[in-house]
Amino acid sequence: MGLLEDIFELTRTLKVNLGSLESTTKVTVNPSIQAFVTESRRDPGRPLAEAVASAMDRVWDETLSAWLKDKLMPKGKDGKAVDPTKVAALVGGTEISREEVEKAVAARIKDNPLKPDATAAERTAQLAETEQAVLKDTIELEIYVAAFKAMGNTLPRAAVDADLRQTIKREFKGDQARFERMVINAGATMEEYRKKRERTIIFNVILKKLIELAPPPTEAEIQHALGLRTAEAPVRQVQIRTLSIPKYDAKRENDTQFKVAQDIHAKLKAGQDFGTLAKKFSADGRAADGGKMDWASTAILSPALAEPLAKLKPGELSEVLDLGTLWFIMKFEGERQQSKPAEQIKGEVVAELKKQKTAEFQASWLKNTRDKLKVQIVPKPESAVKK
Repeated sequence: MGLLEDIFELTRTLKVNLGSLESTTKVTVNPSIQAFVTESRRDPGRPLAEAVASAMDRVWDETLSAWLKDKLMPKGKDGKAVDPTKVAALVGGTEISREEVEKAVAARIKDNPLKPDATAAERTAQLAETEQAVLKDTIELEIYVAAFKAMGNTLPRAAVDADLRQTIKREFKGDQARFERMVINAGATMEEYRKKRERTIIFNVILKKLIELAPPPTEAEIQHALGLRTAEAPVRQVQIRTLSIPKYDAKRENDTQFKVAQDIHAKLKAGQDFGTLAKKFSADGRAADGGKMDWASTAILSPALAEPLAKLKPGELSEVLDLGTLWFIMKFEGERQQSKPAEQIKGEVVAELKKQKTAEFQASWLKNTRDKLKVQIVPKPESAVKK
């Protein structure tokens, strides 16, 4: 979600990412973005949800309420009743059709079918749960689209066309007929698919902008989170050297390669330098460095290395190991206990706080926008429920 900066900025050019395509779209927005940002960050001590609600109220009262009064007036107030058999919900007066929801429910159940032995009660419960989830997702997507359009923003049809062409080229190797069959098999028309894709593109634009607009964690929040973080035990790291002999060599028999590995192992046991022999005979990528690996946590080593290493002490040599296509010799160089650097720990804390605050900002924006747009769920007719 990421629209607030788009909606409330004067006029700017947005880069809309459409797969590998970039389309430049002129977006007309309101200059009160600065008022929103100023109000939402006026008091750093306020809870984020409260700050967003206050800023949204101010901007809404000043800019959007008049537009909505004319453009998004919920239907039913003009004397025309909404047909509950055709309309599942209203988002600022924009209809979400019941057919759209039912198709999405059918597709989701197809992807997540019930077990064959499910009872009638279980099937009914799954259907109700899926309907609620689909309706919730559809309403949220429509909220972003309605907000995007509320200030006159548009996504050019040409941009959606270009996105569809890229999808066909990338995922269907340019086979438009196969793409259209996929759409039809999913129970949709091309125009329905286009509309869904357009809404998804707008959603992604909004998401990106909301992420940008979310306030960063303060130094006080960072220090508080660092204080709560449980001290981590140092991590055991090891350093090893490796020497690899290919089992298969066009110039030698396979049993000859094993003898080469045995001869090298005997030289190492006799005290010859591992690095020198690795540079001369090893076929792996560490040969130029004498077979030396960087320090690494034992947790990230493959079982093929970790298991024989567990039997060694620093300075000891493994036997000739069979690693499928290689004969392999390993020397345990040393071990150490390594704690995470303070900067790494702080970086992890900051990243987690950013994630939390972005999610909170997003949820607050969605709640306030939903309230302002007057989302209405139209109850399903009793006759339809009985079916």
